[in-house]
Amino acid sequence: MKYCTQCGQPLDDNALFCTSCGNRMAPEAAPEPEIVKEAAPEPAPAPAPAPAYTAPAPAPTPVYTAPQATYNQPVQKMASPGKIIAGFILGISALVLACFTVIFAFCALIPYAGVGMMVYAIVFGLFAVGCGIAGMILCSKAAQTDPDNKKVRLGKTFSLIGIIAGGVGILLGIIFGAVNISRW
Repeated sequence: MKYCTQCGQPLDDNALFCTSCGNRMAPEAAPEPEIVKEAAPEPAPAPAPAPAYTAPAPAPTPVYTAPQATYNQPVQKMASPGKIIAGFILGISALVLACFTVIFAFCALIPYAGVGMMVYAIVFGLFAVGCGIAGMILCSKAAQTDPDNKKVRLGKTFSLIGIIAGGVGILLGIIFGAVNISRW
């Protein structure tokens, strides 16, 4: 029986590798016949050599990975409710004032009341256009942060209608007032 030269594990005589540590075993030369001299007491078999110390495998080198950039979703700011409500109310006001402007413009055709109604049509028309522009500005600012809000869209629509109808009412008031004045 032979032993591994590296770890001391007992091996089969025909083994080419150690079954414990995998060390390659050197082939042994053919044994020479022993010549017996005197009968000397046989020494006790030598104990198996202690396994040789093997250093632990070095720890693997950590692989450097570049830090990944974190992409946070932008926080969507909500439009302030004050801008939405103010723009909506100004849009409705522009629409109502524009209706009065058109009514006063047609009333400018009434004899003896035409000049007064013409002035009312112009004044109400200017207020309608002013409220419409202010409502459009507030609703446009609110639409930048909350474009799907129903009040924002309605406020912009009412403001636009108020601006257009107010302008038309002013023109009609001036035209109808001039026609009424020319009848005198």
